[in-house]
Amino acid sequence: MLLTLSSENVCNTTFTSEAGHPLYVSSTPFRFGKWTTTINKYVSDDFQLEWDERFEVLCQIRWWDMHEHVVVLSVDDTTRKEVARYRRTAFGAFDILGLKSTKACLEIAPEIEHILDLVVITFIYVEKLRMDKEWWIKRFCRNP
Repeated sequence: MLLTLSSENVCNTTFTSEAGHPLYVSSTPFRFGKWTTTINKYVSDDFQLEWDERFEVLCQIRWWDMHEHVVVLSVDDTTRKEVARYRRTAFGAFDILGLKSTKACLEIAPEIEHILDLVVITFIYVEKLRMDKEWWIKRFCRNP
């Protein structure tokens, strides 16, 4: 399965299927102090409903301050088999599951699709931590 992200900002993005259907939306309104990311899951194709009524809250992450380049999920055994990988936006196209893409996407192995909700929630959490770490390193650990 390949989920395409509308933005590399995982806290404010729409995850769409290979067919272009929205599956999840993450949003983090700007607030001073503690921020909360809400992850909504698409649950209805009823076009009589308003857009926001077609989603239900899957979870909320309340962030706190935490001060490598790619997020990968691997099986916790001796094989360390990769079962999910985040691919950031690329200037040149890359091949994922036989598809050419330049957009940020989350590649998910078929054997873990049954826990897709958990994979998406965990990905958003871990990628946000990675982004924060990268920001702090760029800001405060530059070589003069």
